[in-house]
Amino acid sequence: MAADFPLKPAYQSDLSISHRSLGEIYGITGRFDKAEAAYNRSLTIAAKLACEDQHIAEYQRALAGYHNAMALLHHDKGALGKAETAYKASLTTWKKLADKHPEVPIYQQNLALSHNNLALLYNGEGQFKKAEAAHQMSLDILIKLANRHPNVPEYQENLANSHNSLGNVFSDTRRYDKAEAAYNRALTIQDKLSARHPEVPKYQETLAGIQNNLGNLCRRTGQFDEAEEAHQASLSIRKKLADQHPDVPEYQRWQYNAASNFVWMVARYPGRSEKDYAEALRLAEMCVEQRPKESDSWQVLGWARYRNGQWQPAIDALETSIELQKNKGDAWQWIFLSMAHWQLGNQAEAHKWYVKSIARRTKSKNEEWLRFLAEADELLGMPVVVGHTDVVESVVFLPDGAGPIVGQQRQDDQAVGRRRPKVPGHTHRAHRQGRVDCRLARRQDARRRRRRDQAVGSRHATGGDVSADHKQPRRGESQ
Repeated sequence: MAADFPLKPAYQSDLSISHRSLGEIYGITGRFDKAEAAYNRSLTIAAKLACEDQHIAEYQRALAGYHNAMALLHHDKGALGKAETAYKASLTTWKKLADKHPEVPIYQQNLALSHNNLALLYNGEGQFKKAEAAHQMSLDILIKLANRHPNVPEYQENLANSHNSLGNVFSDTRRYDKAEAAYNRALTIQDKLSARHPEVPKYQETLAGIQNNLGNLCRRTGQFDEAEEAHQASLSIRKKLADQHPDVPEYQRWQYNAASNFVWMVARYPGRSEKDYAEALRLAEMCVEQRPKESDSWQVLGWARYRNGQWQPAIDALETSIELQKNKGDAWQWIFLSMAHWQLGNQAEAHKWYVKSIARRTKSKNEEWLRFLAEADELLGMPVVVGHTDVVESVVFLPDGAGPIVGQQRQDDQAVGRRRPKVPGHTHRAHRQGRVDCRLARRQDARRRRRRDQAVGSRHATGGDVSADHKQPRRGESQ
């Protein structure tokens, strides 16, 4: 019909919509080249209509939406330069509409979401200043919009998500006070919204995601009780959603992430109640049942089994976790392997995994890692090490497996076959700090620490990370 009636704008507009719809199907099914071709045909028609009839806002709005769809496609393909160009084109069009029609709230909303999409692109590229500026622009618009229309739930959720996303940028750049304030603002808004609309699952999930991010932040800053409380709240919401909607894969995935985070929090040190450890084991087994091919599932199961006194099953789970990582493994697996082997009396194996773990994280200042290391030190009877710059290479274990001796003291002590004496007045904290100080002094070319301790995206607890799985999603235009 568009070919038969080329002067009928309505037919051209319908044709543009059809091309876009086809492009969306191609994109969903992974046929990106065909999707891009369809979007380009759609954009060509829409751009012509918008140019010829600039007074018709609907054509401008359609053009902005097509640019955003193309940007999302490029973003998914990893063509970030093209994605940025398309996001900016969409943003420019929405800004013109918002400036020309300030009384139309949907134009303001889509302008804010365009800033958000661009910010997420920048954040993913590590351009944090640009990401912060774009998120702040989005936030400024949404604050005004939510204040003018307090009874529109969608605007409140957009505002909560905007605070949450800005909190992620602050967390990624180690401005923890600002991150905590942003997360708490998001939490306050979303908590009220989900309470008013308990029938809307996405409001509950957004609340769980913000709780998860707050928990990650508290864990990262050493507020472990607060972190556990936030992760428990997230887990409770996600478990309820998964039970109520067993046919929604996303809710099952979020429950998995929340469960693995909770297991991590419970397993971080000994002394918890048997009830806590039993619950951690139940959740870890659920993780394995849901994702038996993922290393993270078996890793948290190994931790939970260890805390429940199941030494050999813990070893089996941790070894499976390492195998699923193509036998690479990490220090967080190895330190638990060391302790589990020691509990079984396998002292040589315990020492092997202990040395391997401290060699991997020589320069780490991660507080949770130091807790685990201190626990292993105490269990294995590791000595105080002070003022030596070559710890790992110089560790030698005595024939009876009693413990290591180090450096010059190693030569003297091994000559007479005895262990180093304990230092009078030695405290557990001093013991740990002595070992850490000397490790920090050596191996200047040790591998660079991860840019951040908390994971971004879909990483789980491997390497001491937990899921930061609820960044604000990229958005298409609101209808």
